Amino acid sequence: MKKALKTWWLYLIGFSLFLVVALIAIGLRIGVIYWNFNLTYHPDYPSYAFLFSAVILTLVGFVWQDILRARVRHKTKNWDKKLDDETLFKVWKIFLPFLLAAILSLIAGIIFTFVQF
Repeated sequence: MKKALKTWWLYLIGFSLFLVVALIAIGLRIGVIYWNFNLTYHPDYPSYAFLFSAVILTLVGFVWQDILRARVRHKTKNWDKKLDDETLFKVWKIFLPFLLAAILSLIAGIIFTFVQF
């Protein structure tokens, strides 16, 4: 985990995942307000989108890394011992961007709960 936290491009991937969520959540609201899209988009919807995406991103990252761990355990028949460091680094490389994007989405969802536009 510590080695994965030192890898800068994982932060870049996590932030780009958050930007995709932000474009969906805020972009539709801006389109409704300024460009008169024909959508009924309530001011609470961006906060709902951010909070929902935080849950979804956490689940996707967790399931993806868990599938990788299960494949390695099945392949090596290592059911109850610790996995090697290379596999753990690979698992954290998968999970960290999703976790970072989920944390940023959660923070943005809490902020947009109180501040509506």
